[in-house]
Amino acid sequence: MEGRVGVVAEALEPEGAVLVDGELWRARSRSGVRIARGGRVRVVGARGHWLEVEAVV
Repeated sequence: MEGRVGVVAEALEPEGAVLVDGELWRARSRSGVRIARGGRVRVVGARGHWLEVEAVV
């Protein structure tokens, strides 16, 4: 899963949801920075059923 790119489905503040490969995941912004709905993110890790992501610039 690490390295895959997805789209924010529910704003990350710093937690929310992302769509990756057609699947909806709970996610957390690794930096703690808010990422708005529709923003692109890259998976940088996972903890249990949560993905850790960072914004794709």
